[in-house]
Amino acid sequence: MPLYEYQCTACGAVAEMFRPIAQRNDPAFCAKCEGSMQKIFSTPTLFTETAFFGRRGSDDGFGHDNRSRIIARAKARRAGVSTEGKVFMPQLCRKGKPFDPQAWVGDVSDIKRAAAAANVNVKGSIVNIKQPKMAVEMRPYRVADDIVDRKVQDAIADNYGGKVDDKTYRTLKESVRDAITPKNTAMVPHEVLA
Repeated sequence: MPLYEYQCTACGAVAEMFRPIAQRNDPAFCAKCEGSMQKIFSTPTLFTETAFFGRRGSDDGFGHDNRSRIIARAKARRAGVSTEGKVFMPQLCRKGKPFDPQAWVGDVSDIKRAAAAANVNVKGSIVNIKQPKMAVEMRPYRVADDIVDRKVQDAIADNYGGKVDDKTYRTLKESVRDAITPKNTAMVPHEVLA
């Protein structure tokens, strides 16, 4: 799901929000003063070509938003733009053209071209930097912390009235992790800097 920036019309606070493309212009409200916020056109956050494109795997920029993916790919196909091996960057859509086919980018030159077409000033330099050497290290499978934390919060709410001290929290976290970690899990590969 894309990340958008919004600015409060009352206090000027700026906030980022993950939203489906179809909802990017829906009303947003300021967490500080509860005033209305309007979407601001922010400069895309860009990484080096190897870091951005080489490490995205099969992510095309839509996450689980299949509806937007289908619409964007159909518009690109009609415009004769290939989406193969490319990432959709909504920040590079030309004004008034949601799902702009030119926002499908596959390398640094595509980003520069799309930014120029969208009249977006890309700050900083976009350069090719060699990707650091990575090694694969085998580690035991570990359930992600956010999943464990959610389960711990549920247990605290259900069994402890919503509040526990730090020691009890740590003890609960380890017991929950042990309980939800599949037994007899194999070692799994993790990329680490070489």
